[in-house]
Amino acid sequence: MNRYGLTFVARLALLTLALLTLAACAVDSDRFGRNYVSPRLQERTGLTLGPELAPGTASLPDSAVLADGINVEEAITIALWNNPTFLEALAELGVSRAALVQAGLLANPQLSLLLPVGARGTQTTLTAPLESLWLRGDRIDAAELECERVGESLVQGGLNLVRDVRLAWANLGDTRQRAKLADETITLRQAFNEFFQARLRAGSASLLECNDAKMQLLAAQQRAQQAKQEVQVAEDQLHALLGARELTRGCQLVLRDFATKSAVADNDSAEFAYDEAALLQDALLSRPDLRAAELLVEQEAERAGLAKLEALRIAGLLRTNDDGPGAAGISLAPGVQFDIPIFDWGQGQTAAAKARLDRAARRCWTIREQITQQVHEACLRVAYSQQNLQQWRDHLEPPIRHFRDVAQRMFERGDMTILTVLQQELALLDAQDQIRQATTALRNATTQLEWSIARNLQTTATQ
Repeated sequence: MNRYGLTFVARLALLTLALLTLAACAVDSDRFGRNYVSPRLQERTGLTLGPELAPGTASLPDSAVLADGINVEEAITIALWNNPTFLEALAELGVSRAALVQAGLLANPQLSLLLPVGARGTQTTLTAPLESLWLRGDRIDAAELECERVGESLVQGGLNLVRDVRLAWANLGDTRQRAKLADETITLRQAFNEFFQARLRAGSASLLECNDAKMQLLAAQQRAQQAKQEVQVAEDQLHALLGARELTRGCQLVLRDFATKSAVADNDSAEFAYDEAALLQDALLSRPDLRAAELLVEQEAERAGLAKLEALRIAGLLRTNDDGPGAAGISLAPGVQFDIPIFDWGQGQTAAAKARLDRAARRCWTIREQITQQVHEACLRVAYSQQNLQQWRDHLEPPIRHFRDVAQRMFERGDMTILTVLQQELALLDAQDQIRQATTALRNATTQLEWSIARNLQTTATQ
């Protein structure tokens, strides 16, 4: 072949290589960034992710006005924008996107050059792995499935964060109410102590009764102090979840919307019933962690197919020989190089791929079972919490309050001592504390149920 023919072939080879390189770089990885997670999170919660920030920096959404305090929805938005653990998990998007770009690249060709020695001319060999051409599509498919799996896992991480903020918010409200009731208990215990001290001076009470009243007062003061400490701990835990500690630490956490945003919490005086089967069906369709597990099964199946093909390696060769001055010129010889699968035809890789596929399938089934249990348990907890709250609020607290009012009127008429009034006041405080616990349990159960089905509840009362 003459030098003109070699130049034409070389140009054609370079043009082909350039086209293949451009095709390999045409993988669209941008669609698996935050723009993949944010709309899916918004579909389930109505909230979106914030802008990407440098490590150690914080940002607040325009909807969060710190001057009038932070409500629960603002707190959740701030957490989605700034929670360090969640932002660290979001960085996994970049890793999976980079793997997708790499999957779309073709293997680099190799060039070997033998310099002329003596009468032998220059020899060059261009080797290009050919299997990367037909395996590229499968590798891209597997990498895209991994990007989707990571994205769905991050959507689930966002839902977990929303749940954690709601639970922390409910815990803060619960501890504040507990602290308030503890202060009221101190007032009552002081009245008990003063009553018995007065009777002791009058000779109608024993020293044992006085000491018992004093110890009850000291215990109430200790419980009140502990309740105040728990309020501070709850506030600190909530600020830690928000992730913008320096921006929100001095801001008041407003509990005007303490109730969980759902029909159950907003109408907890009504009887609610759930179609557990329908909720479970919704959960199996909408839970991102289950979708991520299903994508992993698809990905491992794709990799199992690749493992069989990757065992066969084929390379194309293009060799040139220059026999030196006076010879016929430069000769061009194409060829093929491939592994002979005598000992290794990918048995280990194929077996490992099948094992990973089996593990992924079992993991998917495990998550389905966990979701079934979570929905069932959450429905039970909501139902039991409703019953408990209604029992205390509608059937137990009203007669206790009535007895307190009767005792108060009888005391005012002089038909009863203050001791009975104080005892009724104490019983009423205990009932209010039980209502507090039942209300918090219902809110937490509702939050857990909404998390288990990966969406807000749309329930209706059943008459």
